[in-house]
Amino acid sequence: MNIRWAAQGAVIIALAAGRATLADIAPDPLTTGGTNLSPKLANGAPIPVEMIAEEVDLHPSAKLNRVTARFVLKNTGEADAEFEVGFPSYFKMPLQDFEVTVDGRPQAAEVKRTGGEGRKQIFTYWMCWPMSFPRGAEREIVVKYAVETGRVFPQLHVDKLPPDLKDQIWQRQSGYVLRTGTAWAGNIGRAVIRLHYSEECRKELVTRLLPKKGWTYDTKTNTDTLILTEFEPGGTRDFPAAEEWDIRYEWRTLTPAQELDTLYAALEQRRLDPWAMAYTLELAEKQNVRKLDAEAKAALARSILERMLPPLGPDRYEHEISPGAENVLAKARQRLATLYVESGEADRAAALEAAWKRLLDGINADRARRRAEAAAKRANPSPPPSAPAPAP
Repeated sequence: MNIRWAAQGAVIIALAAGRATLADIAPDPLTTGGTNLSPKLANGAPIPVEMIAEEVDLHPSAKLNRVTARFVLKNTGEADAEFEVGFPSYFKMPLQDFEVTVDGRPQAAEVKRTGGEGRKQIFTYWMCWPMSFPRGAEREIVVKYAVETGRVFPQLHVDKLPPDLKDQIWQRQSGYVLRTGTAWAGNIGRAVIRLHYSEECRKELVTRLLPKKGWTYDTKTNTDTLILTEFEPGGTRDFPAAEEWDIRYEWRTLTPAQELDTLYAALEQRRLDPWAMAYTLELAEKQNVRKLDAEAKAALARSILERMLPPLGPDRYEHEISPGAENVLAKARQRLATLYVESGEADRAAALEAAWKRLLDGINADRARRRAEAAAKRANPSPPPSAPAPAP
């Protein structure tokens, strides 16, 4: 079983943010599609080959996920069998650094497309190669490849971050699709899936790991391992949806305290939008990621509030401020004004009100300008591009 990630979401991932996938091999993939929703047929005959074992090693990093997958297949039927075997790819191109060996010998693979798309198709493109399975014989397939690391769907506080900050704050994701192994005969005998952690994907920074149960962490090897036996990755009592068999993992690249430090520095430089400001305040105050006492936490929260608003914070924005973002600023202004009044800082309270009025006037003027520009475009649409002149 292999994976797909990134994005949907990976292939499971996300997909709103990009795809990165890993998944199991499948028999006659252009017919079965590697899905449990398709009949187990190859070349019009029942598939007599079982996947008796597989081992998958996942090595996620900030940019790439490298995968090594070993499969042991056995023909348990009454006759020899011959058909294509395929490894899924989301795109009409080879996976990065794709290699496959059969019984230790390099095997050439060709990108092919399934005949259709829809709910029954997990993947559209497959890396395919022909194989024969003598009756009673076992064959070993080893697949190695890399896919780009996916990103989770961006939250509001990530969406408008500058590129350098977005790369640090935006959570990564990837996974491994087990469902594509369902088309083999019988159950899958034994599967061992190992998720190897590193400095670029640290165990303590994983925010989501599916399935939620069954993993065993080994501190010596810094690896999470999932072992499954005699299973078919489809609907069961414990996993009613086939998708729940797929391996998914998401992780941060920074600790919450490091995120706070990074965002606070950007806040001082007036590089954050209101949603990122609100997230910075949440890290400092609600989550208290620095583990401060009440007095120190209150002082940090005040410092952040002051930098969310002029005169210390931005007095204008390059992009449009939505009503929701404006509401974030309005709540910050109300909190800060109350702090100034309660501490007897009348001059600061007055300066805040004057600066807030100027900022609000600028936001409203920018909205009016954008509405006028949009109305002008609708009233005077650009002419369609002219057709190229015929060749002489």
